[in-house]
Amino acid sequence: MLKLRAVNYSTTMESISGNIGRSKFLTTRTKAKEFTVPLSAGLSDILDVMRDKEGSTYVLSRNFLHGYVGLEVFDPEGEQLYDMWFSDESELYLVNKVICGSAANGIKTLDARND
Repeated sequence: MLKLRAVNYSTTMESISGNIGRSKFLTTRTKAKEFTVPLSAGLSDILDVMRDKEGSTYVLSRNFLHGYVGLEVFDPEGEQLYDMWFSDESELYLVNKVICGSAANGIKTLDARND
């Protein structure tokens, strides 16, 4: 079982050379350093930013108007490890139930076991 804690973060929107429009950037601090990374998330996506005990950062982007959920994972140095997107109704339900869970206490649990 993977336990994730909500972390402080900020976002900015900037133009990137060669891109049309603007992109969303996330800034957060790990024990190792502060880093800023471009996100695949849309400008109107709802973000949840969490960290595991090893220092990896998980960014969950949700946009139910457009029907997708994304999960990006960065190592403690800010290098992207994974970038996953879900758009099927059953996938959206699973992501919301398993990953989002109840965040009332700031702790989210991802149960990655095969039941």
